[in-house]
Amino acid sequence: MVHGVGGANAQEVLAGLKVMTDGLEMIGPDDLRARLALAQAMMRAQGIAALYLDATVNQRYFTGLNIGASERLHGALLPAAGDLVYLSPAFEGPKTETMLKLPGRIALWQEHEDPGALVVAELARAGIASGRVAVDPQTPFFTLDAMQKAGPALEFVNGAGVTAACRSLKSEREIALMQRASDMAILVHKSAASILYEGISTTEVQEFILAAYGRLGGDVTGSGLPIVLLARRPPILTASTIPRR
Repeated sequence: MVHGVGGANAQEVLAGLKVMTDGLEMIGPDDLRARLALAQAMMRAQGIAALYLDATVNQRYFTGLNIGASERLHGALLPAAGDLVYLSPAFEGPKTETMLKLPGRIALWQEHEDPGALVVAELARAGIASGRVAVDPQTPFFTLDAMQKAGPALEFVNGAGVTAACRSLKSEREIALMQRASDMAILVHKSAASILYEGISTTEVQEFILAAYGRLGGDVTGSGLPIVLLARRPPILTASTIPRR
């Protein structure tokens, strides 16, 4: 048996895990506002009039709003000089408002309307009728296509020069949070390895991993199931078992 793999009781391992998040200062509204201010400064330096954020990790990074991507446009618009505006399907408006980490106006679109036109209209409302608009690199093509058709006078460009540039700059607190998350992940991996046994199911390992993160103080809400891949031990080939032609 490989050292550290198998032989441990799952419940005993879970009972031995202690919270690792005490004393951590999580990302808050002041951090989000600082990120938006940095993005706006970068936009002005690059001659970009506004930044469109889709329902991606970039939107969560800059606004704190965590909404899964779908076939409906659900994003945010940040002018280089101006206030953040959220974009939402009308029926999702009330829910979106309860999820905001930073206050802001929510622009709504109805099911029969073109959401791309809403983006262009909000740009015009901010005084942007032409110029370069940076687009979240993870934006689906159908959303970008709708915006391009609705705003032919606008130049939509890859927004990585803003989003990736901002996210590559880490404060000491951000680095500390990333280090603690890494420490937690390594401990969960070691713990999961210790409870493996022949015949264990992927479901059992997944449930253990989620429970372990919970014991450590991690938030797994909406994270989905961890990927667990198991394989049978390959047969040992000997001279007698190698097929002959």
